[in-house]
Amino acid sequence: VEQIKFKIILEFEEDEVILLARAMTGCEDLFFFPIEEALPHARGSIELGGKEAAMRLQFAIRRLLKVICSNLKGVVLFIDDLQWSDTSTLDLIRSVCLDTEIDSLLFVGAYRKDGVPE
Repeated sequence: VEQIKFKIILEFEEDEVILLARAMTGCEDLFFFPIEEALPHARGSIELGGKEAAMRLQFAIRRLLKVICSNLKGVVLFIDDLQWSDTSTLDLIRSVCLDTEIDSLLFVGAYRKDGVPE
């Protein structure tokens, strides 16, 4: 895990780490510096709107998965309750699954059939 954290530091700028930490609450342990202290100072530099924000976040998440997966023999990413997913989330999942540079990743998704419109 420490090796992955070190590679994350090398791969990402501070504002990208903050962007990821804000989007992936509960994953702050992946990053070395205290996110809570950095957030007030970085908000202006990481605020984007609309499609640009979604694309930047998708790119950062794919890069993060590349770093993690390249340091492990295999990663299973399981997401439950996909029936509640919005379009941006489904676009992110699609971009992760289609990214041929992410090695050793198995994506498993689950949803309730009665929760998805026909």
